[in-house]
Amino acid sequence: MAKGQNLAVLEAMKMHYEIVAEIDGTVDEVTAVAGNQVAADDVLIEIAEQDKEA
Repeated sequence: MAKGQNLAVLEAMKMHYEIVAEIDGTVDEVTAVAGNQVAADDVLIEIAEQDKEA
């Protein structure tokens, strides 16, 4: 995925918040489960940063 790409949409209080990638890389793991509540410090998606030389 590329920096700025949408990764997920969270819903809170009938508002939608888009989560975007802060770096170029590859998604290693999605730890969030659709429909479950998340806390402010929960890890939702683990990303392996892409080599800058690649």
